[in-house]
Amino acid sequence: MLEIFYDPNRFFEERTPLSAIPPAIVVLLASLVSAFSTVVTLVQATDQSVIMSGLTAILNVPLSFVWDLLLLGIYSTALYVLASSTFEGDGSFSATIKVAGWGFLPLIFSRPVTTLSYTSELQFSPWIPFAISTLSILWQGALWSFGLRHTHGISRQDAAFAAGVPVTLMLALALRGVV
Repeated sequence: MLEIFYDPNRFFEERTPLSAIPPAIVVLLASLVSAFSTVVTLVQATDQSVIMSGLTAILNVPLSFVWDLLLLGIYSTALYVLASSTFEGDGSFSATIKVAGWGFLPLIFSRPVTTLSYTSELQFSPWIPFAISTLSILWQGALWSFGLRHTHGISRQDAAFAAGVPVTLMLALALRGVV
């Protein structure tokens, strides 16, 4: 299982077809980290009463889960359309959802670090969270590329292009937040 960190190509090659449980756990963990990061940010950023901060945090926690499920749907659809329609891959939408779910793995690590850079008493440059987000997005793209290659039976170049389209959009959105 640790192969996904150091050899994602072999990880996906040996696990085709993919099981649904591990990527579901990854998305759940990413959502939990996001929810925790949201709570930490809100508690530190508000000068409101403890009750207001708590209520705001409670309302935002479910939104973290909804947001990640929405992202999973968007990523899965985009990756499936690109891999299947554009490159005539033979993988199923179900397999693509699992690949997209594995793409949430970098978020488990990047979200807390990004939150720390925003909430720390140290004054970080806005480029620090951007750099962290960029590395996370590129890692997501690599995971998607290897996953699509093996689940859809497409070439390395086609898989990289299919994963590269959403990655490029995500990088543009991340850069927009800095500039």
